[in-house]
Amino acid sequence: MRELADKRKFDANWLMAVMALETGGKFKAYTPEKGGTGAVGLIQFTRTTARKTLGTTTEALARMTEVQQLDYVDKYFEPYYRDIKSLDDMYMSVFYPAARTRPNDYVLFSAPSKEYTNNSSLDCAHKGYVTREDAVYRVRNWLKEGKQYVA
Repeated sequence: MRELADKRKFDANWLMAVMALETGGKFKAYTPEKGGTGAVGLIQFTRTTARKTLGTTTEALARMTEVQQLDYVDKYFEPYYRDIKSLDDMYMSVFYPAARTRPNDYVLFSAPSKEYTNNSSLDCAHKGYVTREDAVYRVRNWLKEGKQYVA
């Protein structure tokens, strides 16, 4: 983790918080996504990302150790790492890359779209849309949770 963070010049705690959120705090390479999309792993690689971006499959990723999968995490971040200036940017690189450099009031999904329906739990205020701020709220909580354990 630290080697990857040093190489890409971002805070290792940010990546840990993203992986904590994506794996439900388990940090397991085989962690399946709960919504049935077929995404797996430390940052929930989708089938399309695995195949087109990383040159592998989600099945292969799920069979890897966590350390082996970190090489694919690194490869995933290759096109994004220069834009990552905060935890929010890092999480958006994983969750919704088009919003990684957008302001926090940027709308990601609006009702009645399928994307909104699939992510409506992020709309805690029931506004009918999900902003970047809504999406990053959860990962900020994972960062706070993790910092409790740092000596």
